[in-house]
Amino acid sequence: MLGNRLELCFNMIEKGMTVCDVGTDHGYLACELVKRGICDLVIASDINEGPLSAAKKNIAEYGYEEKIPAILSDGLEKIADSVYADKINCVVIAGMGGETIIDILEKNLDFSAGCTLVLQPMTRESMLRKWLYKNGFEITKEEAVSDGKKVYVVLKAIYTGEKIDITESTAIMGFADYSKEESKKYGTIQFNKYMKKYKGQLNSKNEAELEDMKNNLEEAERILKNESKRNI
Repeated sequence: MLGNRLELCFNMIEKGMTVCDVGTDHGYLACELVKRGICDLVIASDINEGPLSAAKKNIAEYGYEEKIPAILSDGLEKIADSVYADKINCVVIAGMGGETIIDILEKNLDFSAGCTLVLQPMTRESMLRKWLYKNGFEITKEEAVSDGKKVYVVLKAIYTGEKIDITESTAIMGFADYSKEESKKYGTIQFNKYMKKYKGQLNSKNEAELEDMKNNLEEAERILKNESKRNI
């Protein structure tokens, strides 16, 4: 059984995809993707022996060794050199900081048109959104979900090759539908974080930077209230 966070990741993956689950931990997501008939092949990778051993045990209990190869790898490093590299069309990275996700993506796999990423950052979401657009990805879906006492966001991005810069307010607020309760919770948290940052700069002598932050904050509020479309 997946928790709400991984269930949302699961729901972002299309039937028939070949997935690489980076940081697979105990392999729960990989096993569910095969068990529920979404994927015929899932590559489960982890940087640490302990979690990967736990994943192998769970995979073996289901008898999925042929469908879920488990590979010890720092991010996608070993995956890129494996026999599975050309088959993968979806990469899942969940439960890591935005900077770590970026580092994994920058160092490894070459992306082709249509390649899909399903990402669940724990921190630095705005940095991740900026990086995706600067590196030729388009975020096509984004949703938030409560799991325990926290609210998480999961985003789906597809490689198009078109590299653009998104606005700061869009990077902060993302692309979730804020008419939905869970997304509204997430958006409110993001808005309040930026509000706190803005208030911390009110005594700054850099008036131009302060004015930019104020404009970003106002636009972020309009996005939260569904009064404005994202400008990218």
